[in-house]
Amino acid sequence: MKKMILIAFTIIGGYISANAQGQSPKERKLDAQEMTDRMAKDLELSKDQYTHVLAINQEMINAMEELGGREAYREKKMKIIKKRHAKLSEILSEEQMVMLKQNGHKRRENQFEHSQQRATE
Repeated sequence: MKKMILIAFTIIGGYISANAQGQSPKERKLDAQEMTDRMAKDLELSKDQYTHVLAINQEMINAMEELGGREAYREKKMKIIKKRHAKLSEILSEEQMVMLKQNGHKRRENQFEHSQQRATE
């Protein structure tokens, strides 16, 4: 059961990122039913699994909404990242900060390419 839950959350993350591609924030509202339907199709879920996965997906959406949704989460995350960046800039040289920024861009590009590949599969 734990393995199924872990797989479900991994797939949910993939669906969230794939669904978010090219849509405005309003269009990206998470829908547990739609997410579960896609998972059922891709994973050939049994009726029992479907019921459990739907509950798990709804639980995740409710938890995200309690945090204020994606945008509130993103804002909180950005504040934490900016605070880290400010602290690092006090310790690292300018060259190191440039390298850190470049590595971050490369990593985000790789993540984007990987999510694009998933979306087309």
